Amino acid sequence: MSSTPPLFNTFRNIKRISEIVSVLLRYGLDDVVRFFGLESFYETGRKFFSKKYANSTPEDAFFSVRLRKALEELGPTFIKFGQIMSTRSDLFSPETLAELKRLQDHCEKIPFEKILKELEAGFPHSSDWKEIFESIDEIPLAAGSIAQTHRAVLKGGKPAVLKIMRPGIRSVIRSDIDVLTYLARHLESFHWNLGFHPVEMVNEFADQIFRELDFQNEAQSTDRLQKLFTDSPNVCFPKVYWEAVSGNILTLEEIKGTPLSQLDVSELTPEDRNQIAENLFHGVFMQCFEHGFFHADPHPGNLFVCPGNKIAFIDCGLTSFLDRRTGDLLAGLFYGMAADDSDRVVRAVIQLGDVDPEIAARREFYADIAAYVARFRSLPFEQIQVGSVLQDFFSKLRKYHVHCPSDILFLIKTISLLESDVVFVCPSFHFSTAAQPYLVRLIKQRWRPKTIRRALFQSADDLGRLISVLPSEIEQGLGLFKKGKIQIRLVHEGLEHMDQTVARSSWRIANMFFGCSLMLSGSIMILAEQFAKGASWLGEIGLAAFGISFLFLLGSNLPNWFFRNK
Repeated sequence: MSSTPPLFNTFRNIKRISEIVSVLLRYGLDDVVRFFGLESFYETGRKFFSKKYANSTPEDAFFSVRLRKALEELGPTFIKFGQIMSTRSDLFSPETLAELKRLQDHCEKIPFEKILKELEAGFPHSSDWKEIFESIDEIPLAAGSIAQTHRAVLKGGKPAVLKIMRPGIRSVIRSDIDVLTYLARHLESFHWNLGFHPVEMVNEFADQIFRELDFQNEAQSTDRLQKLFTDSPNVCFPKVYWEAVSGNILTLEEIKGTPLSQLDVSELTPEDRNQIAENLFHGVFMQCFEHGFFHADPHPGNLFVCPGNKIAFIDCGLTSFLDRRTGDLLAGLFYGMAADDSDRVVRAVIQLGDVDPEIAARREFYADIAAYVARFRSLPFEQIQVGSVLQDFFSKLRKYHVHCPSDILFLIKTISLLESDVVFVCPSFHFSTAAQPYLVRLIKQRWRPKTIRRALFQSADDLGRLISVLPSEIEQGLGLFKKGKIQIRLVHEGLEHMDQTVARSSWRIANMFFGCSLMLSGSIMILAEQFAKGASWLGEIGLAAFGISFLFLLGSNLPNWFFRNK
């Protein structure tokens, strides 16, 4: 049983747990409460919401709909958590995943007076925010769960978008993360074999949402991506106005276009729809497989269609890397699938998922991978869909407790969102055909002379570094050994019978010493009778001791002699 975090003992978090249970009960999610083992809060919630949730619309009869509405009511942390979970097909049904993707985080607008106070706090060295901005539109463009955005004009007449964090949102999210951590620990203690690690999931979620709360990080990511696509005619990112950036404030170039979520595709020609889908596809795949740094949340609200069907990405708070090593392992994975090479796939999976060698050596593990790889036998590269294959593959390995790495999870999420975006714009777009050059390039680059030469130089460099530090490491180890800071523990196996033999032999030797001592004492007492006149009793005692010692020694050794000869 996990120990309860001290912070949970505060009234605030106990109250929050009760609120969560109450909301779940009000939406008829009693099974969720029981699944988490929160019966102690169950009765409290029923006192406040004893009436069963009434279906207001026919769709509310579905569990997934009620879950989505409950998360929306619980606030920004749970909305974000649901949005991230909307890509976990290994945990939820397709109906639930589809409903989680509908989660919206539109919130109440922040009064403009509070916006001005945040500006003054964000730029303390400026006597007036008007030294930076010529004007700010009082009516917000959007009011999200984490931040609110306004149109603004910088000094010099540059149009911009001002993004201001909601006051107090960090403390709200930290408190909810504490509650989610408690619930995850409680769930792990309540269900010992879930097949996944709730605490690990919450930790990854906390890392993601705190990154979104870091506007400096978002500014740096946006700036990096904007520079990578400066010369691209089909993809762009907003420019960062660094003079108007602080911890809670982010100012970006205003994007002139239509959000993909508001795009009426029925008014577009087939050629435009195909070009938008193509630009969107190549924009994401270039980030992932060419630059190795990508926008990890390309949902329709974060994509704009600009004049000329150019695609603009906004809200770069959530980004991820795809390093060269992971790219090489993915290449090996896809190449093994296409070539029906189960050994290659197993080697790639072991390194990608940090699989325990004992699990990898199990026959059923290899058989499951071989059966999955067989599905792609003789399948052309263009028919391998990156997102779907990876998501399905790691879902099947979950029973072996093989965890999908976080960077691969981001990649799966990004490409899954891309697939849904492309289908929305142009259902006839050939996603697999467009992916073929990237997959082929990913695989071929492993065998380029430049790649092989780089790997050899890297290995030689590692070996040289090992040789150079080896003497000092040995000297340091010997020094620790001399100081007694290194202990050697020997564990024997199969020596149980020797332990028993040594114990019996020791007992026999002790008996021999005892018997001989008694016999020697008796002999001395018999001899002493001759010199001690009037002490005949010494001889009698000595004779008795001699007889007892003789019988004791005979009784101790006769059984051993008998069984040994037998």
